[in-house]
Amino acid sequence: MIKQLITDLANDNITLSQAFLRSKLIAYKINNDTFKNWIKKESEGYDYNDPLLPPYRKVYSEMQLIAQFAGGAESIIPFKLPDDTPKEILDTIYFHQIRESLSIVEIQAGDKKTENGRITLPSAMMEMVKSTLPSNLKAQLRFSGAIVDKLERKMNTVNYHDVINQTKNKLLDILLELESEFPNLENDYIMNDSNNEKANSIVTTNIYGGNAPVNIATGNNNNQTITLSIENIDYEKLKSFDIEDKEIEDLKVIVEDSKQDKSKLPSKVLGWLGSVSSSLAARGLYDKIPQITEYIQTLL
Repeated sequence: MIKQLITDLANDNITLSQAFLRSKLIAYKINNDTFKNWIKKESEGYDYNDPLLPPYRKVYSEMQLIAQFAGGAESIIPFKLPDDTPKEILDTIYFHQIRESLSIVEIQAGDKKTENGRITLPSAMMEMVKSTLPSNLKAQLRFSGAIVDKLERKMNTVNYHDVINQTKNKLLDILLELESEFPNLENDYIMNDSNNEKANSIVTTNIYGGNAPVNIATGNNNNQTITLSIENIDYEKLKSFDIEDKEIEDLKVIVEDSKQDKSKLPSKVLGWLGSVSSSLAARGLYDKIPQITEYIQTLL
């Protein structure tokens, strides 16, 4: 089973998504939760803000703020984030996180490697970026009749090909090392602490390198779930960011109204964040924007 899978994968006899489907049998044979979870996420896609999104799925892709002028002309508006902007925000600005399932990534890659595309980003993020523009530039844009209403990323199909190639190499390395360490894995793999530790080391090292998160690097049976909730928000902390009382009340209403359907909560909170960022910028409180953004993102 594993030998044939290695041959088929190395010779491109099957798609990567098909290889992951067949790898499920091996993951369950060695009963390794890290391997199982990786296969599941690669096959079905990663959740929003998944703390275990692998580094190879974070692609450098700088954002572009777009201004539209009369007659349909467009221009890229340069922006610079404050020097004290948290690393998490900078990563969001400069890196696109590819969270789609492998089958979708394979479709997006297609056969071409030079085709460019654009991704339009949420309006809340656009408002946050726009709020960092200096006041004199905003005045110039208003005077010229420009409307800044779009934030985009430029993507190239080569980015998706790179994700596919890196994922393929990682899976192939895992299979080759498992086959080398356990030559008779299919027939007589012994479920003991020593073998489980060896298998887990092979899997975690190849997927996450030397930066394996603690909660997946300690063994097969140590499932931990990182749960962050906007319902745990500290409203007193928000006041310390100079957010107005009415804006805090608006957030409380959003949280209360979303209790029955939490799936829409992140988008509503990001919309609230964009509005608050604009309010802070209008009052000249630019240094507060990265702080409130960082805090809210830890809760989503």
